[in-house]
Amino acid sequence: MQRILQPGELEKPRGDIEETLLPTSGIFVARAMRCRQLAAQGGALATYLDFVAHLGTLQQKELDAANPGIERREMFLPSPCFASRVNRLAKQMLEIAPEKTVSVLESLLAKDSSWIDGQVTALVAGNPERVSVATAPIVGAALQVEWVHGIMQRGGELPVARHKESTVCPLCGGMPVAGVIDGRRGGLRYLYCAFCGTGWHMVRAKCSCCGESKGVDYFFSEEIAGYIRIEACSSCKTYLKLFLTEKESAVDVWADDLFTFVLDLRMTEMGYAKSGVNIFLLADKVSGISVGGG
Repeated sequence: MQRILQPGELEKPRGDIEETLLPTSGIFVARAMRCRQLAAQGGALATYLDFVAHLGTLQQKELDAANPGIERREMFLPSPCFASRVNRLAKQMLEIAPEKTVSVLESLLAKDSSWIDGQVTALVAGNPERVSVATAPIVGAALQVEWVHGIMQRGGELPVARHKESTVCPLCGGMPVAGVIDGRRGGLRYLYCAFCGTGWHMVRAKCSCCGESKGVDYFFSEEIAGYIRIEACSSCKTYLKLFLTEKESAVDVWADDLFTFVLDLRMTEMGYAKSGVNIFLLADKVSGISVGGG
């Protein structure tokens, strides 16, 4: 990969900007469409992208059918019907799952609610050693539906005022999956929460993980995808992908993070660890639940 420094593009703090971007009601259908678009380009993860696309369609159905009267609850805590949502997603995914995935989904269906709640706790806390990587896409998908639904219920009640430079989601405390350089908002950088889908502004003059402003480099690889810049910090040795919407307006951070998985491998070889998390791509490895190309 090539290395690129962008000192002229490192933005200054601005007062009159949108600090928080709440998820839209069509977040999951948009992801499904993007996954299918990227899968059509082929590659080792095409089959898996189709799998995530189908899961996104089911997530949208769950979101559209969510009952505000029954499921209104304390924000960012699993609702009483959370395990049922996980089971519904797993059962419906069984209908299209490849043979090697069936046993994973069946094992998830055999788990009780306490095990599922424990997986949520470990996933959100960033404890990969306690997370079942194979079942995380289904559990995480159900969690995303829960939290997006909660935000939609309370959109007008949630804090959206300017916050101090936060490396985690200002609403739920989740880690980012990736960031965008938003051409529709003057090239501002927004990080997107891996769990609730909220975007929040963070200036581009510092590392999105440790906050250090020195030693931040930017890498790109035109042969993989010219709309990506990888922010790498020499202080904390972490990196995060940034997608440029001026070059690719259809970006979905979850789908495009999957599509560019080869860049994660390259950054790992260079000695950097990923600071973000993608429920569909845990521990720098594609989940064993359904991967094309072996």
